[in-house]
Parts: sequence; C-alpha cells; structure tokens
Amino acid sequence: KELAKAGVGKLTLIDFDRLEIHNVVRHVCGVDDIGRKKTAALRDTLRNTNPKLMVQTADLDVNKHEDKVGEIVADADVVAGCADDESSKLVLNYQCLKHETPAVYAGVYERGMGGDVIRVAAGETPCYDCVLGNVSEDLDRGERVSGEPDYSEPVSDQPDAEPGLSTDAGFISLIQTKFIMRELLSGDDYSDISHDMVFWGNR
Repeated sequence: KELAKAGVGKLTLIDFDRLEIHNVVRHVCGVDDIGRKKTAALRDTLRNTNPKLMVQTADLDVNKHEDKVGEIVADADVVAGCADDESSKLVLNYQCLKHETPAVYAGVYERGMGGDVIRVAAGETPCYDCVLGNVSEDLDRGERVSGEPDYSEPVSDQPDAEPGLSTDAGFISLIQTKFIMRELLSGDDYSDISHDMVFWGNR
C-alpha cells in the first residue's frame, strides 16, 4: 500500500490464496474481503488509495508456474518478494537472476520477533539464496508460516507458528518499501540507505 501512496504507476500482484479471517490482523484488507482472492482484494484497496495506479493480477502459485512467473519478472523494473515460504523466494531468486531483474525480499520471523530485508541485483550483490541459505540456522529465523488455525479446535490445539501482528510486520514492510523506492529512483538520491541488507529486531 505504501508503494501506491508513493505514486508507483504499475503493479503486478502474484498470489493464489484467498483472504481468511486470521489474515485480517496483519493485512491491509478487511473482513469484507474474507473469501476473496488476495490479489483482487488488494487490487481494489490499492486503487482506492491511488486511482491512477495500474494493477494487474496473476492468481498463480509461484512454485507451480515458474515459467509464467519468469515472464512477469522479465517485464518488471523491480520485484518485491513478500511470500512467507522460502521455496517461493528461491523461485523468484532464480527468475530474477535469469532475467537480471532487481529484487527486494522481505520476511517476518515467527511471532513477529523481527525480520529481514534483502536487495538483490544480478552481478552487483549476492543472490537471496547465497545470503540467507548460509545464515538461516545461525539466526534461528524459523519458518515464516501463517499457522492455518482451525477455529473449531481449542486454543491449545492451534498451531504454534504465528507471524505476529501488523505492528510487527509493519517495520519490515516500510523498510522494504524504502529499498524498492531507492531501486526505482536509483539516479535521484531518494534514499540515504547505504546497505543492501537489513536485519530488524522487534524485541
């Protein structure tokens, strides 16, 4: 949503999932959008924020449609990797390197304990897997999963892994937005960010 506020002209949203009740506490969309495709719900929210924004949607599972994702990546100025599973980010990493499209990946750790933002540019920085493939265990990053709660079961039987609230994820999202804006406005001295990687702690 911050990119829409900043005046970005065109976005392509990729996701195959639908908005569920447990998403609402950390999503810009609300209860009226429950059951809708996340791409469609977010498209409408973004257009309400910036009516001139062109939004395309692709209801794809990144892990199952690599070639189609590659076509979208090849046409992009920059890719924002926001998935909560590492396999999707590795697919994006491969496609971005293949098409020499810069990317900014972001992720929030379990229970919102912190997160990371990583800028990757082919031939300029290490790739996503090169950076986090070797340090994941040392950082105890954990799995970035939604938990898939079952509300018919007692609280004690709910999944342990929860990514935290919107307030926890918001810091990571804003840092990612700054990185993306720096990439889009690379010749305009938009940002004083001098690093390609940020590790953020909420505790």
